[in-house]
Amino acid sequence: MPRTRSRTRQAVSKVPEIITVYFWIVKALSTAMGESTSDYLVHKVHPVPAVLLGFVGYLAVGRRDVMRRRLTAEPAAEHV
Repeated sequence: MPRTRSRTRQAVSKVPEIITVYFWIVKALSTAMGESTSDYLVHKVHPVPAVLLGFVGYLAVGRRDVMRRRLTAEPAAEHV
């Protein structure tokens, strides 16, 4: 039965646990930095230009990702 559990767990999450931990650490840090930057800009610059600056940055990164000729994401590895 342990083999069945392993396959079931693998079907639910195709990302190894160690990567999952690092993912959440990086996600928490990047979210915190984004929020801190946003708060700083809104308090140091008038809120409207600060929000517009963030939106322009968001559009620029989105355009860059869409315009790439090649997909850089790696497909999930098959574990047998």
